[in-house]
Amino acid sequence: MNLNRYKISTRLALGFGAMALLVLLLGLLALRQLQAVQDRFAGLQQQSYPRVVTVYRVKALVLDSASTLRNLFVIVSEPEIRRQLQRVDQLTQQSAQLLQQLQQTTAPGEAPTWFEAARQAQPRPA
Repeated sequence: MNLNRYKISTRLALGFGAMALLVLLLGLLALRQLQAVQDRFAGLQQQSYPRVVTVYRVKALVLDSASTLRNLFVIVSEPEIRRQLQRVDQLTQQSAQLLQQLQQTTAPGEAPTWFEAARQAQPRPA
């Protein structure tokens, strides 16, 4: 197609029209990608974020339990030792409950080895 036979105004209009079409096409593509990102973010917010919060709560309970166990080596009074052992039992039960909730919210086969590793890392009562 020979554009030299058209007037300059026609060629300019065709060029700007093509540019406008490309800008429109890019805008539509960007909106589609933005919707995909928004959908993925909503999925993360509804599924993954509560799991991460639960995992960090379990981690805090395990660290607290480890600190309590460490304190047992320093404490000399019998009532305080019993209280600390009860605290370890409570923390262990709380972390077991959270791990059970986490396993219920996770799809079957999604992370079974992770749960087994977390269960083995739980502090055991004396």
